Formats: sequence, structure tokens, C-alpha cells
Amino acid sequence: MKKIINLAYFYAIVALISGLFYRELTRSYAFVGKTQLGVAHTHLFVLGMFMMLFVYLFAYQLQLHKDSLFNSFLLTYNAGVIISTSMMITRGTLQVIDFTMSKGLDNMLAGISGIGHILLTVGFLQFLHMLRKKAKTVEATS
Repeated sequence: MKKIINLAYFYAIVALISGLFYRELTRSYAFVGKTQLGVAHTHLFVLGMFMMLFVYLFAYQLQLHKDSLFNSFLLTYNAGVIISTSMMITRGTLQVIDFTMSKGLDNMLAGISGIGHILLTVGFLQFLHMLRKKAKTVEATS
């Protein structure tokens, strides 16, 4: 259970740092356009910190952390968050510094980001499966 709170804390710190990085980088390059870097901190707060706080509440209330899928969910989901947001930060930084990306680099970033999104989806499905399984157990005992 402490691991979940530590993950939420980690994501909060990384989200704040990414917001600071966005502000300072765009200011130093006098960048005023839209960039993926600008939404990375929001993704880290929502998909990282808030999701881990929700997971903690469900784990505490329903003992979800005792499910056999729980560790797999944590690993898969968090890998997805880290990979996806890392690619957002990478692409956003390249946009701010006005780096001309080759087609290969652009496709590589999109592909890696896609892998992150797939992992996020699998993690969400594992989480929902655990909740559904636990709901059936709770209904059966009520």
C-alpha cells in the first residue's frame, strides 16, 4: 500500500518539475505556440498522481492489492504512463527548440508513444477487471 502512495508522490514531483521545465524552456526560447510539452504536467498529474490516489482508495477499501493481477497492473500501467509522458516531453522539447525532425525520428517517437498508450490501455483493463471481480465477490457476500 505504501508503494502506491509513493508512486502518487513521485508523479506529483515529476509533474511539478515538468511544468517548471515547460515554463523555463518556452521562456528561454521565447516560444509562444502550442506544444505537447505544455500538457505533459497535466497528464502526469491525472494519469499518474490522481490515478494512483484512486488506486490507493480502492486497494484500501476493497483490498484490491491482494489480487493476483495487482502487481502486473502496477507495472504495466506505470510503464505506460512513463513511456507516454516521456515521449510527450521529448516531442514537446523538440518542438520548442524548433528542431526539424526527420520522418524516421517522427515515426519513432510516435511508435514508442503508441507502445506507451497500449500499456496504459492494458493497465486500465487489468484495473477494471480487478474491480469487476471484486464487485462480484462483494455482491455475493451481501
